[in-house]
Parts: sequence; structure tokens; C-alpha cells
Amino acid sequence: MSETKTIHERLEEARVKGAAELEAVERGEGDVTKLKAISEEVTELEATIKAADEARAMFKSMGTARESVKAAEVETPAPAGSLGEQVAAAFVKSGTLSALGAQVQHTRGEFYSSKAPGDPTTTANAVTGNGLTVALTDVDKNVVKPYMLPFSISSWLSSGTLSGNSLTYFVANEWTSSSGRPGVVGENGKKPGATAPAFETKTLPLRKIAGWVAQSDEMAEDAGFLSSLINEQLLDELKKAEEEQIVSGTGTGNDLTGILSTPGIFSEAVATAAAKDVLESMYKVKTKIEAASGMSVDAVIVNPEDIAGIRLATDSNGQYLFGGPAYAPYGNGPFVADLNAFGVPIYVSKAVPPKTVLVGSSKGATVYRKGGVRVEISNNVNDDFLYNRFRVLAEERLLLAVKQPKAFGKLTLK
Repeated sequence: MSETKTIHERLEEARVKGAAELEAVERGEGDVTKLKAISEEVTELEATIKAADEARAMFKSMGTARESVKAAEVETPAPAGSLGEQVAAAFVKSGTLSALGAQVQHTRGEFYSSKAPGDPTTTANAVTGNGLTVALTDVDKNVVKPYMLPFSISSWLSSGTLSGNSLTYFVANEWTSSSGRPGVVGENGKKPGATAPAFETKTLPLRKIAGWVAQSDEMAEDAGFLSSLINEQLLDELKKAEEEQIVSGTGTGNDLTGILSTPGIFSEAVATAAAKDVLESMYKVKTKIEAASGMSVDAVIVNPEDIAGIRLATDSNGQYLFGGPAYAPYGNGPFVADLNAFGVPIYVSKAVPPKTVLVGSSKGATVYRKGGVRVEISNNVNDDFLYNRFRVLAEERLLLAVKQPKAFGKLTLK
């Protein structure tokens, strides 16, 4: 039978494992979930030892035989800091961020904790007696986040990087008969001259999208799983703001010039709210785009409020055009979850305003980024240091170049 380890030996072993796992996480090889579990184990062991110390002091004051208990079993050397404190110190020192998801191309700062000042906090129910406090409240750490992006418009479009702070690009105009075009030439006939249409030169500056949240050190130490969730949601909100700018940025002030605000895109108003008219208008705009730009339309993007009218469209026999609740139209095959109209996928995104449909080719525009998403942490703002709080800032610099406006179209619904 193996020798039973003392609680102090278990604590020391957990600290060693935690330090090793922390180093692995900083190298991008460790498991953050495992690290958090070790941190919780260290916290529990430290609490147990503290309770034993209090009990020993109580028995000693009563003059009982408990005074003979070995010091090695009840006394704890002053720790260099809990694992949570070690992790917090490590992320401030390291300035590195690991595994924040596919949408983040570049990162700085380690997400470990987050809580905005003013957010409500609660204390666990507990039973207190004889100097000991026993918590009775269980904690469910699985938090369901609100709306996420089902479709990424920035990922749909072409992507690029740049090293400067602005970009100059050229928009090719359509050749017309008035400028001359190649044609048929007879024997001894003069060959026609052709003049290439002038290119439209555009220069756009980088724009910055940013946001921050303030957190307390206590939240970082006591509820790390909530802290991580808040940090993750900050990145989600940054992504949503980016998508909205790419689609609908006005081009004024610090806004990007979004696709819907770009001069030269096709625009059509749908005559009625009937799904048949909406679908036919989609096809008409698709035809115009492909005829003018030579690019294949590869997406139709609709606001969630408007997708139901399309999905539930029926023919004169009452059959759903996109299939019923369980089967394809007229029972020809199984249920199809992904919508497709005239060979073009239909996606849903809140970035597209209600009563608006965006039709286009992903090759017609490029999202340029400089450095990707930056994440920074600081307690050097105002008097944050005095209040034991810090701030997490997420920001990115990007611009949208719509290199071929005729690759996109806008439908306005009734």
C-alpha cells in the first residue's frame, strides 16, 4: 500500500504541477482548463490547512491533548503566493496571449481575468461556526453566451495585409464602344484603335476599431472562469463592430466606407414583400453583377429578421420552395438546412441591416489589416493601481477596399 501523503505534501505537489503547466501554457503547449483545475485544487488545500491551523489554535487554548499533534501536520510555511497569484503575475510579466481563436491574427497580453466595475457580485451561502466557514452553494461554470456571428463577412471577402497607414488602389472601369474596341478587319482594311478606359485611383486610410473593459483584481482571483468569459465576449463585440463597418460604414468621420455605402454598386427595390418577388430580384441583381463584372456571385446575405419570409416561401400548391420541416420540396430527398437560391448560398448576418439584402462576389473587395487584433492589459490608468483594478483593451486597424463596386448589389425590401 502506498504511503498516504500529508496535506502539505499534496499542496507542494500541486504547486509544482501548476508551475509546470503554467510554463507549458505560456509556450502554447499547455491546457488552460487543466491549469485552472490545479489552481482550484491549490486554493482548496490552502483553505483546508488554514482551517486546521484555526482548529489547532482553538484546541491549544483549551489545553487539550491536541497540543501533541505534529507540527508538520498542522503548521504551514508562508507560501510564496497561491497559484492564482503566480499566474496573474506571470501574465503581466510575459505579455503574451495564447489561443484566442481563428479570427485573431495577432495578440498581445494574456487574458486571465476580467470584471467591469459596477457589475453585481454575490457571496456564497455558508454555515459559520467554531471559527470555520463551510460554503453550501455549488457553482455552475457553464455560461451560455448571447448572440454569436453565424457567418463572417470579413472571412468571406478577400484578405490582405499592409505595412503603411494607408492604401492606394485602382478601380477598373468598363470598356465602352465610345472609346473604341477591337473589331473585324477586312483585307487591306485599317485596324480599329482602342483606348483603354481610365482607372479610378482611390486612397484610403487605416481605421481603428477598439473597446475596453475594466476589471478588479478580486474578480481575477476569485472567479477566473467568469473573467475569461468577459474577455472572450470583448473580442466577440469587436468582431461584430468590424462586420457592421464592413457592410454599412458611412465613410464619414472615422467610419470605413462599407460595401452598401460604396458608389457604383447595383441597387434595386423589391416591388412587394412576397418571397417570390424577393427571390426573383435576387436573381436579377445576380445577373447584372455577373454581366458587368465577370465575377460569379457566391453569397446572398440577409438579416435574421428577413430570412423567415424567404425560408417559408411556398408555391401555388403550398409546397415550401426550400423544403418542408422534414423533407426537400415534394419529398424529393431529406431536409436541407443550408439555403441555396439559383445556385447561390444564402447566409444570415446581423451586420446586414433589416429590410436589406446584400448580393455579391467575394473577389470584389479586400479587407486589409495591419497587425491583426491587439490585446493589452494595464493598471496605469487614472488611479486603477490604488483601487486594485486593471483594464483590458482590444483593438485592430483595418480598411476595406471595394476594388470592383459592380461585384455587389443591394436589395431594399418592402
